[in-house]
Amino acid sequence: MSESGERGESGAQPLPRNPVPPQANSYAAPFAAPPNPYAQGVYPNAQQNYYAQPPYGGPQPYGYAPGQHPPQFHAVAPPRASKTPIVLAALAVLVVLAVGIAVAVVFATSGNESSPERQARSSLATAQMRLLHTPAVRYTGTVTGGAAGSPTLTVDLIVTNVGEATGTVSVGNAHMDYLGVGGKSFLQGEESAWIALGVPAGVAKDYVGRPILIGPDVFGVDLATTLAPARLALILDPAAAHDKPVQLGTLLVIGGHESTPIISGGLTIYLRDLGADGTADQPIIDRIVNNPYDHRVGKADLPRLTLDTEHLLSADAAAVYAGLPGRIDALDRALDSRVSVDGTLNGRFLENPCLGTCTIEFTVANTVDSTSDIRITALSYDYTITVESQLNISTGADCAGAGTMAPNSSTTIRCTATYDPYQIPAGTTLPINAFAKVSIRALNPEQVRALKEQVGENGSAANGLSPEVEVSVAEDWTAYTAAGGKLSKSEWTTARTELGDRANR
Repeated sequence: MSESGERGESGAQPLPRNPVPPQANSYAAPFAAPPNPYAQGVYPNAQQNYYAQPPYGGPQPYGYAPGQHPPQFHAVAPPRASKTPIVLAALAVLVVLAVGIAVAVVFATSGNESSPERQARSSLATAQMRLLHTPAVRYTGTVTGGAAGSPTLTVDLIVTNVGEATGTVSVGNAHMDYLGVGGKSFLQGEESAWIALGVPAGVAKDYVGRPILIGPDVFGVDLATTLAPARLALILDPAAAHDKPVQLGTLLVIGGHESTPIISGGLTIYLRDLGADGTADQPIIDRIVNNPYDHRVGKADLPRLTLDTEHLLSADAAAVYAGLPGRIDALDRALDSRVSVDGTLNGRFLENPCLGTCTIEFTVANTVDSTSDIRITALSYDYTITVESQLNISTGADCAGAGTMAPNSSTTIRCTATYDPYQIPAGTTLPINAFAKVSIRALNPEQVRALKEQVGENGSAANGLSPEVEVSVAEDWTAYTAAGGKLSKSEWTTARTELGDRANR
């Protein structure tokens, strides 16, 4: 697995933090830039100076046991300081009392069978089941991550059932393109957008024009996996786990139709066309509002958010999947903001003096630091070596390439440059400067290929997915794991069964 970031410099200009200054040397003294890494993993463009010479040198009720097929329904259409991109740049004793309690509970339950709140919980559960089998959902609204200082995001995202996501994320007036695939989130935007997220200006400039792999710490939440319907649907009635009732709020209009809020702990779910008795023929979730700081019992594992939902059809999800391969191909240029690489570039000309043919060698060393959500086994890098001189000088194919190196290790790159020595008047010398730029990629080619295969399989599995199409419990479990769900199978089975039971009341 390769995880990393990148950094590029121009010419031999010094970097803002611990730069390695260009070195000028006579042809008699080989170049060796001092091993002076600068913080958070950007190598300056190391420079070599030599002198050339003349020649000499989801509709029915749910309530089935695990393993049975659920009936289906008709579908309705802060930030942490970003690490510099590298360049190297979880009964016997009280029988009478127990019986008395049991009778009391049964009596209370029986007397409450038709209460609007009880019926509303059942309608909510039915809506959750429908969401569970919805091919894709469009979310619009705001999200504020749970980490201290997390920005408030304005989002417009389409998220497939298992968590592929495309759309836009905005911080203030700065808008960024968002892509979520394979449990990874990528952003792409202008320099001002990155600065709005707290990225240092020098790093933000390097991020422009490239997809950047981010960790959950950037937003305080991973949007794609958190909003995946296969995962989200199970947690929208947090008070149920504590045997606490739901409450009904004041009806309002959302998207031109009436919607009733159902309050469960700190979470409020707005259901479309809910009757005064708490029932609905085909309940649909219109809006999700979560306040993690609400004092009521029952907390959903969600950040603060207010999101309107639009339940999409299978054809809409297919359109998303059709566009993903091209988006994934572009990730071969992605950088990883989660990884910091401190390093050095030491270089020299192997020929001294350089006569007609110049071989430039750079030793690239790295020291890796990463966030706890990743494990780095290899760094995939690209390099480019440029040679400048007053002479008409040509560089060979070996002056640009790619490779891998282990973290906390070093590697050597070489470049061959040639010129006609008879261009130089007798008795004169001219300088030749060499510059190296090394970029560490977020994904290597094999990882890009694996992502495309995974997304292709998810797209095939989602083909025809609809609340009206029967889905087995086993298929629901598969979708949950594909969406990055963290519950064990037994925990998930319990949650899934209880949800079906509530829908059938």
